Amino acid sequence: MKAGQKKPALDHDHITGYIRDVLCLNCNQFEGKTFNGARRSKGKLTEREWLANLLAYWERHDTPQHGGWYHPTHKTPEEKRLATNAKARAKRASLKKG
Repeated sequence: MKAGQKKPALDHDHITGYIRDVLCLNCNQFEGKTFNGARRSKGKLTEREWLANLLAYWERHDTPQHGGWYHPTHKTPEEKRLATNAKARAKRASLKKG
């Protein structure tokens, strides 16, 4: 494989056994985990109905539905960056002390 190419995987339907396509290994694993999660969560729905409901839920909540409240532990990308930098500075200082 050339640099930047992903390892291929032969994707298949685990119910019928039919080959569907070639996906990268990561995508194939994620597809399987997503299907299994939908199968466990679906109740009386089909996996596709459950996933369609999930997509509709995400689309509905693209716009805040509850007054724009933020989760108490949410950090903006800038806050995450500052925390990462502070942690790195503390580690460097600790190593410098010996």
